[in-house]
Amino acid sequence: MELKKKIEVSRKKVQKFVKKPENKKYLVLAVVLTAVFVIYKKYGNGKKAASGTGTNNGSTGTTTFPDNSANADGALGSYKKVVAGREYSYSRTPELELEFNEDGTISDITPGLSFDGISNRIGNKRIYYMLGYSVFQNANNSYNQFRNVFLPDGIYTIRQFVCDENVVPNLAAFKQKLTGWNNGVNMTNSRLSEVFLAIKTLNATGNSVVPRWLKVSRHLVFPSVVPQKDWAAYNKFFCIVYQNQGSSAEDYQKFGINTDLDYNVQAAQPKTWNTVRKGDPSIQDNNWYYQQGRSWIEKSGVSKRFVLTDQYPEDAQNTDPDIDTKMYHFYKGALDRISEVHGPTNKKNTGLYGSYGIDDFSKLIVADHLKFDRQTFEQSLTSHVHKVYDPASSSWAGDASYYATGAINVRNVNHSFYMYNNIEMIPYRIIYVNERIKVGTKTYQGQDRESNILGFGWAKAQSLVTPFGIGIEYASTGEIIPFPGGEIKSVQNLEIPMPWEENFTCGFWCTLIFSGLGMWNAPGSRFGKDASKLHWWTDQQVQWKKNGGNWEPYVSGQNGAPVNDSSGLMHRLWAPPTDAAYAGSDAVWKIRDRIQVLEHVSYTSSKGNFTAVPGTSGLHLNGFGSLNKNLFVIKDAYDGQKGVALRGSGQGGKVLIYYNGFLSPHEYEDNVIMDGVNLGRVYGRQTVIRTI
Repeated sequence: MELKKKIEVSRKKVQKFVKKPENKKYLVLAVVLTAVFVIYKKYGNGKKAASGTGTNNGSTGTTTFPDNSANADGALGSYKKVVAGREYSYSRTPELELEFNEDGTISDITPGLSFDGISNRIGNKRIYYMLGYSVFQNANNSYNQFRNVFLPDGIYTIRQFVCDENVVPNLAAFKQKLTGWNNGVNMTNSRLSEVFLAIKTLNATGNSVVPRWLKVSRHLVFPSVVPQKDWAAYNKFFCIVYQNQGSSAEDYQKFGINTDLDYNVQAAQPKTWNTVRKGDPSIQDNNWYYQQGRSWIEKSGVSKRFVLTDQYPEDAQNTDPDIDTKMYHFYKGALDRISEVHGPTNKKNTGLYGSYGIDDFSKLIVADHLKFDRQTFEQSLTSHVHKVYDPASSSWAGDASYYATGAINVRNVNHSFYMYNNIEMIPYRIIYVNERIKVGTKTYQGQDRESNILGFGWAKAQSLVTPFGIGIEYASTGEIIPFPGGEIKSVQNLEIPMPWEENFTCGFWCTLIFSGLGMWNAPGSRFGKDASKLHWWTDQQVQWKKNGGNWEPYVSGQNGAPVNDSSGLMHRLWAPPTDAAYAGSDAVWKIRDRIQVLEHVSYTSSKGNFTAVPGTSGLHLNGFGSLNKNLFVIKDAYDGQKGVALRGSGQGGKVLIYYNGFLSPHEYEDNVIMDGVNLGRVYGRQTVIRTI
C-alpha cells in the first residue's frame, strides 16, 4: 500500500477511535493528528517538481519547488513554497527578494536593504512599495518597512520602487509623484520590481472571494477548473484573445467566453468578438464606414452575441476631424444588418460597444469626477450629465459626441481600463461611471435610450507618461523563470503584466454592474505549455544561468539553455492577469440570480459607520430599477473614505457585497455589519460576498 493510502487509513482509524465515549479525553490529540494527516496529504509526497528535487531555504518546514511541470499543481514557470501550512505560489525578480516567515508573515529581504528612519534604502536610493495599485503604508499613512507583513489568502502584486532620493525623498513625495508625470516616479529616476503572489492556507484567512485555484503560471489555469456557463440569458459578456496553445475557440466558448474572431474561418462565428482596425490613417466617407459595419457583423453570422469594438479613431491619428460622425455610420450599418435578420433590435440587446478609449477620450466618461469638488460631481450626474467637462477651464461645454453624433441610437458605451501606475479605486469608479451613463442615456432629449457599458482592458500595464515611453513600466527589472537545468532572466522593455488583483477586481465589478469585460490583445496570442522551452521576442533582454553557473547572454539551446520556440513558456507573466479577470467574472456567475436589483446599504464596522442616502427613487443603482436621480452615495463613500456596500436581490435570493478600497490589503476592519449580517473581519481591497 502506498504511503498516502496508509495515511488515509490511519486518519480514519483515529476518527473512529475518538468517537467512542471512553476515548473522548484523547480528542485534542486526535485533532492534532488529523491536522497533520491533512497537511501531509495536501503538501507532502507527490508535490515535487519534475526534476525530483526541492531546495530547503534553511527554515524548518520550508521547501521551494519550481512549478515548471504540469504535475506541480498545474502551474508553469513559477515557484512555490509551503511554510507553516501556508502555500505560496509566486514569481521572482532579479532584485526584490521576499522571505516567507514561520509566523505566516512576509518580509522584504532584498540584499543591501537598510532603514534610516525615513524609508528603506539601498545605497543612495530610497525604497517604496505598492500592493497592486494601492500604496503600501501603515494605517496612519506612515512608512511601512515591509517587514513581517501578514497578508490574508488571496492574490497580490508586490511592487518595489527604487527611487532617486532627490526626486522622491519621502513617502509623501512618492504618493504625490507616483503617476510619473512632471518629473514624477518614472524610468528617468526609478526602477520597479514586481512579484506576483498567490496565498492559500488549509483554513482560509480573510473573506475574499478570490478562488483557491488561482496560481502564478505562464499558461491559463481557469480552463481546467471552472464550470461551463452561458451569459446569454443575462446579456453579459466576457471576451478574451489569449488562449493556451492546442485549444480551440469552442474550448473557451463553453465557459461563456467570446473568443477572438478568426479571419481565416469562413463559417459564422456568433460567440466571438473583434476589435476592428483599418491599419492606416486614410480618410474614407460615411458610406465606406457604413458598409464596413455591415460587413463585420456579417462575419459573425449576424449574431446579436457578437461583440464588435474598433480602433478606427486611433488609426485616424487625428487626421480625420469627422471620425466620430463616421463611427456612428459604422455602427448604424452593423445595427441595420442585425435588424434586417432579427427584426427591429435595440442596441442594448447587441454586442455593439464602440471604439476603445473613445468614450473616455471624448469625455463622455471622466472617472476622475469622483475626485472633483462636490458641486462639479453632482453636476456631472444632474444638470450636466450629457455635457463635456474641461478641467483646464473648470467649465462645462456642449453635449458629448456620443449624444451629439447619434451614437446613442446605434451602440453601447465602451469604458477603458488601460491602466498605468496610479492609485486605482475600481469599484468606486465603476459605480460612478454606471450612474453617469445610465442617467444620461435614460434622459437625453427627454427619451429613455438606456445604454449598456463594457469594460475594455488587457493583461498588460501601459505607460501613458509623456514623452512617450518614460513611464515606470519601462523600468521593470524583469522576471526569473525556472527551467530544467537553470534559470532565465527576462527583462521586458515594453508593456509589463497588469497587477493581477486589479484585474480580478475589474473582472468582478465590470460583470456585476456593467455588461462585462473585454480583454484585448493581438490576434492569435497563445500561451505555450512546453516547460523545457522558452518563448521570447528578440527585442527583449534575456540571460541564462545554468545550475551552479553564472549569468550569460541567452542563446537558444546553448549551454543547456532552453530552445526558443512558440510552444515554450512565455517570457512575461501575462497569463495570471487574464486568469484573474476571468476569476472575477466567474465569481459573479455564482450569484447571477441574486443581482437583478442592486442597492446601496448602510453599514457599521470597527472603522466607523456609513449611512447611504437615497436618491429620488430610493437606493437602487441606476440600471437596476426605475430612473433614480440625485443618487450620490458613491461620492459620500469616496469622500468619507468608506467602503462600498451593496445588497443584491433576485429570483435566487439576496446577496451582500462589500469592498473597502481605502484600507491597504494588510489592514482590516472588524464586525462589518450590513442588513444585520456580520461579515466579520474584512481586509482592505478584498471583495466580500455573503448570500442571505
